[in-house]
Amino acid sequence: MKTYTVPAVWLLLLASACTDDSLQSAADREALVLCPSVTAGCPTRGAVTGGVLPDGYTIALSAFLSQASTGHQVGNYFTGEAFRYNGSQWKSAGGLFWPVSGRLDFLALAADETAAGFALSQQTEWNRSNVASGAVLSVPDGSCTDTELLFASAQADRLHSSAIALSFRHSQARLRFHLSAADDTPCTLVSLTVKGLYLGGALCVADPDPIDDGAFLCHWDFRGCSPRDYTLPLSLDRSVGREPLTLELLVPWQPQCDVAITYTIDDGTPAPASRTGLCSLPGNAWWYDGLEYDYHITLSRTKVEMSFNAQVEAWNSVAVESSF
Repeated sequence: MKTYTVPAVWLLLLASACTDDSLQSAADREALVLCPSVTAGCPTRGAVTGGVLPDGYTIALSAFLSQASTGHQVGNYFTGEAFRYNGSQWKSAGGLFWPVSGRLDFLALAADETAAGFALSQQTEWNRSNVASGAVLSVPDGSCTDTELLFASAQADRLHSSAIALSFRHSQARLRFHLSAADDTPCTLVSLTVKGLYLGGALCVADPDPIDDGAFLCHWDFRGCSPRDYTLPLSLDRSVGREPLTLELLVPWQPQCDVAITYTIDDGTPAPASRTGLCSLPGNAWWYDGLEYDYHITLSRTKVEMSFNAQVEAWNSVAVESSF
């Protein structure tokens, strides 16, 4: 099976010292700059090319200030600042600077806002207090079926960190459907529909234990949302033969859904009859964020068959046990 890797996306957060805690711009201070890069050989699904986070992505950054010596929480330093590439570096429009003292806890979200159709800063509520930390991103229904939503976190202070590394993680599962024809019977795919799927909701990114500074985790909240049948978009070439036709979809963490497939047999008749098959997935199985699920589907003259020993791997190529 082809191997995929999780994006080891690193942000180097560079900033010069400042003389006070103000966020106001000053001529004698250098603006805080993000320098995203990607470990060689670790591309994400379309999100990163050439080893860098693409220009079209936006990074929404939030920082919370704590006293370095005591860990006493001071408050939000800034929230929801958008960083974009200006042709030479990743910067915020207003310019941000280090505090004189204290530790900053960073939380970042990243997405292609143009592809997603919404602005991260407008869709995100940021929260950091002595009892909770995190962000809630409201994702419109169907906006991110082929667009990655990434998140990352880090801690740093001006005295000990000239560069801050943020390792981004996936918030979605990646589904790949590989369709091929049986018995050398060429087919044409009419539709592939995932039944009862959640395609939007609240992406909640949180520190499960702020006191111990544990790694941030994510989960999806579908309250107020309704599942629906989603038909994957098709290209002009919908031929299915010995060589598999592959369709991809990104979905939130949720229970697995059934898949309905409609196709025709290319038997030379002017209007070949269509056939529909339903592939029922186990009701107790889930699609988890950061995992890739490969399903191999065979179309024949009589039925649709899906392999239930579907290959499940983490996007960082670590094998994951699964049973179907």
